[in-house]
Amino acid sequence: MLNKAKIESLINENLSGSDKFLVECTVKPSNQIMVFIDSDTQILIDDCIQLSRYVEHKLNRDEDDFELNVSSAGLDQPLKLLRQYTKNLGKDIDVKLKNGIKHSGTLLKADENHIELKPIPLKKKTKTPLVNIIIPFGEINETKIKILFTSSE
Repeated sequence: MLNKAKIESLINENLSGSDKFLVECTVKPSNQIMVFIDSDTQILIDDCIQLSRYVEHKLNRDEDDFELNVSSAGLDQPLKLLRQYTKNLGKDIDVKLKNGIKHSGTLLKADENHIELKPIPLKKKTKTPLVNIIIPFGEINETKIKILFTSSE
């Protein structure tokens, strides 16, 4: 069986010194390795290819046959790391709490303990001032970036 810690170490070794970082690495019992990376700027397909080749070169297929998939942490993926939250400051997000409550708002702050959202008003002409929401990380079940589609008309 493949050693997840060794694979994560190889990934971090390769990404060291760049603005790219490991978001998640999973190793299934079938030796399928799934790697998701992100960047403070952008991830190109070439970045995924280069990392995949690096990891494949460092692992021994004679010892373990494996399938390796390296992808960027896409918009459909939930945020997992503080670094992803800080990179997305100013963007609109949807937050699902562990108690089932959902919040939508603009991400204003993120630190080791919590995030702060400016709520999005449900009605355009609301007269009640909206209060920023502070959510401890321990209460968050999932956070995703809101995908907004705009018309060119």
